[in-house]
Amino acid sequence: MRLARLLRGHVGEVVAVFALLLVQALCELSLPRYMSDIVNVGVVGAQAGNAAYLGHMALVMFGFCVGSLAAATLSGLIASRVAAAVARDLRRKVFAKVMSFSPAEVNRFSQSSLITRCTNDVQQIQNMVAIMLRMVMFAPVMGVVAVVQVMTMGGGLAWIVGAALLAVLGVVAVLFSLTMPRFKVMQSLVDRVNLVAREMLDGLMTIRAFGRQDHELERFDEASGDLRDAQLFVNRAMTLMMPLMMLVMNIATVAIVWFGSHGVAAGAMRAGDMMAFISYAMMIVMSFLIVSMAAVILPRAEVSVGRVQEVLSVEPAVREPKHPVAPAADAPRGRLVFDHVRFRYPDAEGDVVSDVSVSTAPGKITAIVGSTGSGKSTLVQLAPRLYDPMSGAVTLDGVDTRQMSLADLRSRVGYVPQQGFLFSGSICSNVAFDTDGAGREAQARAGLRRPGEGARRAPGAHGHGQR
Repeated sequence: MRLARLLRGHVGEVVAVFALLLVQALCELSLPRYMSDIVNVGVVGAQAGNAAYLGHMALVMFGFCVGSLAAATLSGLIASRVAAAVARDLRRKVFAKVMSFSPAEVNRFSQSSLITRCTNDVQQIQNMVAIMLRMVMFAPVMGVVAVVQVMTMGGGLAWIVGAALLAVLGVVAVLFSLTMPRFKVMQSLVDRVNLVAREMLDGLMTIRAFGRQDHELERFDEASGDLRDAQLFVNRAMTLMMPLMMLVMNIATVAIVWFGSHGVAAGAMRAGDMMAFISYAMMIVMSFLIVSMAAVILPRAEVSVGRVQEVLSVEPAVREPKHPVAPAADAPRGRLVFDHVRFRYPDAEGDVVSDVSVSTAPGKITAIVGSTGSGKSTLVQLAPRLYDPMSGAVTLDGVDTRQMSLADLRSRVGYVPQQGFLFSGSICSNVAFDTDGAGREAQARAGLRRPGEGARRAPGAHGHGQR
């Protein structure tokens, strides 16, 4: 299972959670035995009415309750920390991977899909890790030990537990077959909603200019409605699970009381044992219910893992060289040469640029002029290796750009895109974006200041009454 691979770096925490869950299970499974002894011995047996005996048994049961509470709390805290750490690491890996993508890889997934994979899909994985550690590991321990207790008690009522388990598995199998296909569709529908919403926000002025608001709202409503229908179907199917399970449990309880009372009347079973049997039967059914619910939820998390893994497994078209080469110290700084360069965008029918040779000289301005779509922007994007040419070479100061490290290359190339983009923050931070905060000179030349800094006062100026 791919989800299990996410926990390889948290083996210690997983072992600790399992140990705490084992303590919790043993504490809870001890309670029905003590309850049986209280009824058989302290109520109708040899110690009937003995306050000291009943007080001692109550104190022991209270101790088990406190132990169960402490183990459950600690295991929940550790499981939550592990799940949050897994989500954090996944988000970091996905974001770092996306940062290495060229525009071709970004367009392959679409920006909205990448956002969904970094947020919604990772959240699904985080929830599933928490469920796996907290519930899926606890339920089998509880169920197995409870089955052993039921088998050792005898009384001829074990068949009721078997019939209840078969009914539970039947309900889960039907729900699983109905919801599994929808889980795979839901994530793609989330992608579609995000895509339509992003296009509406990016093209808001264009939409208004052409008076297409109603059309775009209908398009968004259609995408949102499809997601709503898929979610409603899954939620309705899952909503039926709990009432059906409670019906099975209640029928099993009535059957145990009915047949157990005949056993008590015949002397084959004691009243306390029948009460303990009911408790163990409920634990068994609940354990299988938890596992079954996780089995229904797990496919959605598996889909999310696959979508995240799809991003992480992509090999970027623009890669770091194994042995980077830097321009010589005495090389001319700023000589950029395109040597018989040819390039075609992915899935395009023809070349954007073909057999282009041009060079720039240090200290001089070179202008590339052409009509729209002639490849001017493409040549500029080839310089910092946003794309790599299909043939030919691009050299900077005598070194093929494909042999230079990306950080070194892009620190030597200044790139101003056609469409300006402002990051969140101040104007100062945007002006000094490429300097890691070391752009004070550039800010001073632009007449800017950092947030919180006072305005630079001109020589001889007085600050009285100024704001």
